[in-house]
Amino acid sequence: AEHYASNLVAMAKGVTGSGARFLAVLPPSPFSTAYDHKTDDLEFARAHTEAQMPKLAEVLQSGQAALSDTLVKLTATGIDTLDLSAALKAKTVDVFVDQGHLNATGYGMLADRIAQVVLAPAGASQP
Repeated sequence: AEHYASNLVAMAKGVTGSGARFLAVLPPSPFSTAYDHKTDDLEFARAHTEAQMPKLAEVLQSGQAALSDTLVKLTATGIDTLDLSAALKAKTVDVFVDQGHLNATGYGMLADRIAQVVLAPAGASQP
């Protein structure tokens, strides 16, 4: 989490004075929240992750929480952040193809959330 934070701080500083806006976005994973609906993709991702890399699902779950906490701290320093860890919590369709990638439907759902933040007036709260 410390390395993640230092990289985000460096990137945010890198755009200072350029006219660009920096937004740190933490994407969701099949392990990032307690999903409301037990869709097939969640079990598929968990089973394949465990088969290919035992114990990785546990690390991803605890790691996501640590990165989410890091974003809260960075927001307090003035860095724009968007934590999408639970953005797909209420999903009713399959969106995950593995432990870290989504299908077009999933990416579309996230794009809508990111666009809301990017297109919002400066200083507006996150959706």
